[in-house]
Amino acid sequence: MNRRKFIKTNLTVASGFVLSGAYFSPVQTNFPIRLGAPVNGDFKDPADWVKAHKALGYSAAYCPVQPGADDNLIKAYRAEAQKNNLLIAEAGVWNNLMDPDDAKRKQNLQKNIDCLRLADRIGAHCCVNISGARGEIWDIKSIHAKDIRIMPELTVHLEERRPGLGELDYVTFLQEASKLKDLPFMLEHLKTQDDYRLAAEQVRQTGKKAGIAFV
Repeated sequence: MNRRKFIKTNLTVASGFVLSGAYFSPVQTNFPIRLGAPVNGDFKDPADWVKAHKALGYSAAYCPVQPGADDNLIKAYRAEAQKNNLLIAEAGVWNNLMDPDDAKRKQNLQKNIDCLRLADRIGAHCCVNISGARGEIWDIKSIHAKDIRIMPELTVHLEERRPGLGELDYVTFLQEASKLKDLPFMLEHLKTQDDYRLAAEQVRQTGKKAGIAFV
């Protein structure tokens, strides 16, 4: 076999492997992003609450009620959200499960239990909290959508920013998020509804350029 024929034969074989995917893992199917954010308002009923989210183009929402809410109201929110393809992302607790005070720790644990029950009843994806700390000072940490900048200080100083105004790679962020079906992508920690609107626009535009769809 001469050199020309050898190269042609091996290229043909190699092409066959590429086309059959022998050397490549399957392409990950991407799912539309479910974007959501806090939506403030004096809502008269669950339908009004859903309408406010849909008007802003959101397909995910924070839990609209707290533990102890009327059972019929909880059922109404769940039904209205499901009917309109609005996913309730989470019920939030945000307390210290490691509080050094025994009575406070038991109280916080009970709130976690109550919020877990609420999440189940209203159809939320999850119930979220932080671990807390045994000391008096403890930090709240989450993996919700935000942006960040490293400030020119003597020691490392990080500040949150509206998506698009920091240094995070939102193309990669959205690409990875889109690999999981119905994953809520929740904006947070902004001051005004205008800030949330601008953040949502930035996220959608970034996703569109990367070929990522939104629900």
